[in-house]
Amino acid sequence: MAVSTVASTIPPPFSASAPSAPPGCGSDGPSDRFRRRKDVTVHELDGEALLFHPLTANSHRLNATALLIWTACDGRNTAGDIAEQLLSIYEIDLPSALRAVESFLDELRRHDLLEATESGAGPTGISANHPAARGTA
Repeated sequence: MAVSTVASTIPPPFSASAPSAPPGCGSDGPSDRFRRRKDVTVHELDGEALLFHPLTANSHRLNATALLIWTACDGRNTAGDIAEQLLSIYEIDLPSALRAVESFLDELRRHDLLEATESGAGPTGISANHPAARGTA
């Protein structure tokens, strides 16, 4: 079993305050919203997490910031929404937060840990990276 570290690209040190609850729906567009794959197992410990993807048998370690972003991937939030959440936690400007969030979301997609929602999903609702969607299952 391979273990990779999937960490947010937001470098420390930032001053952290108490995390706020994720906001509701975002305002970007339906294709910009992603949700966590339902079949990925999450084990949280001390503000970090270990994700296990059963189809690839890979594990991924998330740091605290990466875990916040992962948790916000609920199918309702856009990258912009998630970046705004980070503004309330870290001393960072919006463009930097947005670049970091988009970079991390790209990494999650490369590892097939997210599913597209709404117009981003195919007619079956299966992630485009899933073997069944590619016809290789």
